[in-house]
Amino acid sequence: MFTGIIKYIKKINKNNNIITLELNEQFFEGQYICINGCRLQVSTVNENNCSFIISPEIEKTSCFKQICNIELFNCLIDSGDIIENEYNITGNIDTIGLIKNKTETELEIIFDSKYYDLLLGKTRVAIDGVSLIINKLYDYYFTVKIYDSIINNTIIKFYIIGDIINIEFYNCIIV
Repeated sequence: MFTGIIKYIKKINKNNNIITLELNEQFFEGQYICINGCRLQVSTVNENNCSFIISPEIEKTSCFKQICNIELFNCLIDSGDIIENEYNITGNIDTIGLIKNKTETELEIIFDSKYYDLLLGKTRVAIDGVSLIINKLYDYYFTVKIYDSIINNTIIKFYIIGDIINIEFYNCIIV
């Protein structure tokens, strides 16, 4: 489980299906890190660099097939503890979405309408690993609220219309 609260914004290097990033913490092979909402296992550690192998399954359902070298990403660290809260995400990407519009307080995100039922009754969704409140749900897009603290501490501040993002529909439902 990941908290849905971003710990770092980092640049990554991508070479084929291997992603490398520099972190200021000590990590070990086999540990999980959530990069843009996608749970990845550390495959190699060299000093302050960690590498991850992107499987064909992850590449198929995430934005990683579209990324270029040296892009900014949200990084979350697996807490190691199971702490039940409304922000917990699994790091399992359901699909990708497209930024339709962005204002100072809201994002509009286009998604494949076959996932519409997964959003019905939910209050939150994870966008690139950031837990956000669903504002409105439409047939092929939804809106989420964004606050200054989210904009200032995540890659959302760099989003532009047309950006491809990772989406996780996690189990936070209206009671």
